[in-house]
Amino acid sequence: MVALLARGDCLRLSNSSACTAFVPSSIPVRGSVPCLKSQEDELGAISPVDDEYYKHDAGGYYTDDAPRAPEGMSPSLNNVTLCGRIGFIDQPVSLGNGNKALRLSIATSDVSMSVLFNSLKRGRMGAVRTSWHKVVIYGQGNVDYIQSRARVGELALVVGALSYYTPQTPEGMPYRAKIAEIAVRQRWSGHTFILMPRTAQSGDDYANHPIDGVSDSYGNP
Repeated sequence: MVALLARGDCLRLSNSSACTAFVPSSIPVRGSVPCLKSQEDELGAISPVDDEYYKHDAGGYYTDDAPRAPEGMSPSLNNVTLCGRIGFIDQPVSLGNGNKALRLSIATSDVSMSVLFNSLKRGRMGAVRTSWHKVVIYGQGNVDYIQSRARVGELALVVGALSYYTPQTPEGMPYRAKIAEIAVRQRWSGHTFILMPRTAQSGDDYANHPIDGVSDSYGNP
């Protein structure tokens, strides 16, 4: 039988060189997630310390090194990722600051789990719901890349930010509703547009014409 030998602040197995230390700690609890720390129980014994939660010697630790928002300010994020097929590519426009912009549409498809489950039981695929998303690309390099390589029906990966604009009628009157779109800005970190061409060409089922009676107004990136 293996015996336990007590030596000072360590408990050591007689047939092992490993030593588990039990030390006191006064590290406080901070935030919504309590940090593990050593505490003395009612009998005076000391509980072990979990070193993974501590990275420094001072008090007031969070459980990780993720950046926090300043005091009194809530963190926020505006990031949209789409992966779908290109349905319409508009003509590029020149902005007042010498930059270029171009609009296109991306189609994504999804099937609800209930429809998919019932359809698989019957041996056929369920109805697919297609959603169209407006995407605006900023930057002369990005616009030239799309003009020279993008084709209707090809797969594309889009990472950008959600933005809104108010379209106008041919008479110059603004609509009451705002239109949501994904803006891919050249100077913003993380924004990207990647083409994934198809290996086999097939007939395109996508409309390649603008919406009649609506003129889009571009904003600066």
